[in-house]
Amino acid sequence: MANLTANRTDRDRGYKDKTLSALMAGSLPFYRGGALAIDLDDPTDEGYVVKTLDGSVPATFFGGSQREKSAVTLAGDGRIGIFRDGSFSFHCTAATQKWVGKKAFFLDDHTVSIIPPNADNPVIAGIVVGIISSAEVEVLLTPSDLVNWCHLGVFCGATLVTSINANSVEAMTDFLFDNRVFIHEFATFEQTAIGAADLVVNVQVDAVDHEQTISQAGTVGTVAVTAVNRIAEPDTAVSLILSSAGEPTGEVMVNIKYTNLF
Repeated sequence: MANLTANRTDRDRGYKDKTLSALMAGSLPFYRGGALAIDLDDPTDEGYVVKTLDGSVPATFFGGSQREKSAVTLAGDGRIGIFRDGSFSFHCTAATQKWVGKKAFFLDDHTVSIIPPNADNPVIAGIVVGIISSAEVEVLLTPSDLVNWCHLGVFCGATLVTSINANSVEAMTDFLFDNRVFIHEFATFEQTAIGAADLVVNVQVDAVDHEQTISQAGTVGTVAVTAVNRIAEPDTAVSLILSSAGEPTGEVMVNIKYTNLF
């Protein structure tokens, strides 16, 4: 996706009681109606308003731009007015009435989706409250609402895979989350050495496989991370399956990283 390069006229939709001004990051032009964020990590721009909301860097949504502002040379050399509440319209793709009531995540400074981006720092825009068209939705802003990552850990020890079911075993079978979640990734930590054969770790979400291989020749303490990036509804089965060509021994911890989407 790409950020705005011009002002929008269709952005603000509802009431706007709370406004403020904030210091701008350097070298960035801002456009009326664009979403703004506070950088939480960059050594130069940390604490200043930026427009990187695609999840690529740690940031928190701060509000919508009131007007166009030309770029300043250095961070802190200028201020920009910001709408902190109310409802704004954002661009999207293939929106339906089922989006209403769900969290919206930024893909860039004017586009949202109810599916978070494939990134480590997704930024929440707010709650979808109306469908303008399949390409535009109305969102009730929730600035500073951060994604809270949760972790589901499963310990697998001793003989990891038996001869049952062709050298595979389900360490977790058809687990159901209590609500709608976004599963971002899973990590496997090798606690004691895998012996005899390589181990395949598969987090299966709604019958779709997401696999990684833990090598017999690997190093204890190594963490392997595999992306999942799938929505799990309350009726979506999530399983953890271990398999191998042989019968490996050892101990691993599998950690599934997810966030609630209610």
